[in-house]
Amino acid sequence: RIDAGNAVPEANRANNIGVSAQPIDVARVLTLTAATGSISENAPNPLSLTLSRNGSTEAALTVALNGNRPDELRVPTSAVIAAGQKSVTITVQPRPDDLLDGSQPVQITATADGFLPALTTVNVLDATAARLSVAFATNRVTEGGTIEAMISRVPALAT
Repeated sequence: RIDAGNAVPEANRANNIGVSAQPIDVARVLTLTAATGSISENAPNPLSLTLSRNGSTEAALTVALNGNRPDELRVPTSAVIAAGQKSVTITVQPRPDDLLDGSQPVQITATADGFLPALTTVNVLDATAARLSVAFATNRVTEGGTIEAMISRVPALAT
């Protein structure tokens, strides 16, 4: 709430100043944020991530990147946040594997000297479908009769 003078009322104005005898260090931190938390393994377009830093932007910063599942997601080995910039956009591309293996979480880590690391998880969604085949013992059956059939799994097929 604000008062009539467009100011935020305070119960105690005496506590607005804090002085420390020692300097306060603010940790330098990297952050890594995905545009979305998941991507299909057969997605035609890569997934964008934003890599950010706090602190000074006077110099360019080279950041090492690592994905723990290179069989599921291609992650570049590094990215550069240019001088004067707080962030850079990077892209990662899923790798279709034609395996019926369900959703696979991939952890992506960003590290740079003097910065706390960043970690994000992207789920690579399975795009492989199981197929079944039905083979009948005969192509004729009398009304009310029974027929033998064999159901088997056909090798997976990417969708």
